[in-house]
Amino acid sequence: YFSECVCCSRIAVSDTGRGLERGKMEELNGKLGLTNQMPLLDTGGVGLMNIAKRMWIYYGEKASITVKNNQDCGVCTELTLPLP
Repeated sequence: YFSECVCCSRIAVSDTGRGLERGKMEELNGKLGLTNQMPLLDTGGVGLMNIAKRMWIYYGEKASITVKNNQDCGVCTELTLPLP
């Protein structure tokens, strides 16, 4: 889905897989948070970390990625981008 408020746009992508274990999800969100604060930090892996680094370079610290489990199953990844 896509939503927009006064200060930002949010894009959410969901799947219907088995989801993530709580510890893995917290670890991933921690790495994504570090990437938002220090984009040149090598957190390992690619994919979401690469996207987070590029978002930070382009939009600055107001951009973020958050991963959470859906209610029934799967994972929802939400990208928050500041509006110009």
